[in-house]
Amino acid sequence: MATLTLKNVPAGLHARLKASAERNRRSLNSEILVRLEQDIERPVPDSLLQAEMLRAVATRLPQVALDRGARDEPLPDVLRPLFWDWPFDDLRWPVHRDFVIARVLQSGGTVAIAWLRDAVPDDELARWITQRNGRGLDARHLRFWQVALDLPATDVDRWVTLAREGVWEGRTRR
Repeated sequence: MATLTLKNVPAGLHARLKASAERNRRSLNSEILVRLEQDIERPVPDSLLQAEMLRAVATRLPQVALDRGARDEPLPDVLRPLFWDWPFDDLRWPVHRDFVIARVLQSGGTVAIAWLRDAVPDDELARWITQRNGRGLDARHLRFWQVALDLPATDVDRWVTLAREGVWEGRTRR
């Protein structure tokens, strides 16, 4: 068997590996080997294939007719489940536009997304996400909208990093 030596391991990483080894009743060496094997055996996703699949899904979303000139209109009932924590009948389009966009982009299903994309042109949605630096969207949704709205990869990479460093997302990385 070959030997591998690790140098300059940060103290925090060493402490986390050691604690993980103790929890799993392994030696530090065994813990590192198990983690390396798990990482190497994990399939590497083909990002081009994933992007193409996401584009195909985005183009198949149904279109919902909407009068773009309407003002202060109640939201369609298909959005009601997204706003379970809010008095739905009090919400108005476009008065509560930012709130509705944020909720649909993060939690909306096919019909809700189709309604939103009909109500707001894709370039405006892309600008809305960009102006907020992706805030309010988790990494998975940022990647979806990157493909669906053709957002710049460098911007989305930065936003994903910020999202993963957030308080809530970082709760398990200690």
